[in-house]
Amino acid sequence: MRLIYLLIVVTIGFSCNTRTNEKSPVQPDPKVPHLTPDPNIALKFTNEYAVLSSKGNSMDWIEGNRLLTANFKSIYKNLLDSAIKADPEMGLGFDPVFNAQDYPDSFVIKNIDKDGFIILQGKDWQNFLVMVKLVCEEKNWLVDGAGIINIPASKQIGH
Repeated sequence: MRLIYLLIVVTIGFSCNTRTNEKSPVQPDPKVPHLTPDPNIALKFTNEYAVLSSKGNSMDWIEGNRLLTANFKSIYKNLLDSAIKADPEMGLGFDPVFNAQDYPDSFVIKNIDKDGFIILQGKDWQNFLVMVKLVCEEKNWLVDGAGIINIPASKQIGH
């Protein structure tokens, strides 16, 4: 009797699929955003901003820009408003997005890190770098920092 039970258990063991421990490839869920930031968002914002800010006031464009977080917009506005109150003629004296007075007309991607920080490099001015911070909000990657705006001092690039 024991031999019959042993044969049944062994037969069942061998007849089971022994490959059940193998994992099938996980298919990405289209409803979940990519885990890594999209550097093209940082590039698009920075290139458009460079063109607009060189022509004058870009505050309206910043306020209506869908690539930016509300946090970025608020910090940008408060920074410029405070600078104008402190010195109505000079204002801030430099562009906070580029952390410089002068900057290139266009940028390319230099480096991406997993924490959402993107380093952009001047296309024709390769020594000019700007740090851009991306965050994921409501399944979309948005710019939450650039230059001195919402970038930790340890990651800011000075010019």
